[in-house]
Amino acid sequence: TNGATNDYVRAIRATALDQLGRTDEAAELRMGQIRAGSRNAAFYHAEAKARLDSGNPEGALEVLDLAETNGATDDYVRAIRATALDQLGRIDEAAELRMGQIRAGSRNA
Repeated sequence: TNGATNDYVRAIRATALDQLGRTDEAAELRMGQIRAGSRNAAFYHAEAKARLDSGNPEGALEVLDLAETNGATDDYVRAIRATALDQLGRIDEAAELRMGQIRAGSRNA
């Protein structure tokens, strides 16, 4: 690399890989950044959504837990968490999380 690559470029590359059907490469790129402690929430959003879309809400929650650990939590991370909880049948937890976000003024609840 020429030194011009940053988290924004890596996130776009991961999205492009996904769109090309190279989902394993996209996940590997995102997870490399997540394991390195990235604070860019885009990696967590995309990886958690990819896991949800593939029917793996438990895996999505694992990624979202890492977002919290790494200080990359935002309203969208919490919205994805609520969706994962819904998919796991943890409806009350999901509703509580969403209501907390609504009360806080989030547009992503």
